[in-house]
Amino acid sequence: MSNEAPVTLHAWICPGTPPGATTAVMAQLAELYEFGLIGPGSRVWYNADLPNAMWLLSDRSTFLRIVDVPAAGWVYVNADGAYWDRRQESVQDTRRAGRPGLCLEAMPIPVQEHDQVTVAFRNFDPRGMRAKIGRDSLEFEDYEATYRRLRVVDFKIEGVGRKAPLAAPTEFDTSQASIRGLDLMAATTGPAMHKVIRENLAAFTTTIEPIDFAEYDVMRDRAIRYSERFTDPIQARIAGLDGVGPFALDAVD
Repeated sequence: MSNEAPVTLHAWICPGTPPGATTAVMAQLAELYEFGLIGPGSRVWYNADLPNAMWLLSDRSTFLRIVDVPAAGWVYVNADGAYWDRRQESVQDTRRAGRPGLCLEAMPIPVQEHDQVTVAFRNFDPRGMRAKIGRDSLEFEDYEATYRRLRVVDFKIEGVGRKAPLAAPTEFDTSQASIRGLDLMAATTGPAMHKVIRENLAAFTTTIEPIDFAEYDVMRDRAIRYSERFTDPIQARIAGLDGVGPFALDAVD
């Protein structure tokens, strides 16, 4: 794929949806591009009614769920999904309410035999994420670890990490993504709209050039600096309190 090729976005956006409702996905695409989970020539299928989810064709075909976490921490992986925790000692309890992550049974479209599911844990932490299957460690290579059909990604933003250059997808992945991406786009509508999307895909499609992602990076950096004016003093005061304990630094350190 050419280094100058744009990213192609196929999006289901219901008529009447406020324009601001899609702001988050454009920011996510820019961060995915900077990190290297998508790259020149990648394709993305998106449904505006399903935040933090999309179907990707980059080096492979995969459903993607983005999960925001405050630090690298630990991820517990099993056949049913992937779940995050700040500390290792509590990561075994996958039933604990409110744990960030993804349960495969809760996907917006049912998992099929050849599907791959990616859970990208979005974080600013320069430290590496750690993962376990039961009591065994799951090794990260190039910011990702795989167990059966499930891929866990230590999704670094703000330039603290970047994946190796992407390989070209196989013909099977290209074909599979074209089918499953449409399924995701129509997941909140029905068979009739699935047919409309399939037969008029150009109307649902746009392209994003590399320079567009670069412009977003500049705006993001300004937003981060603005936010830090208010959050940094709070964090400094909390760190100085007695009894804060291991939360002053992650327990894994």
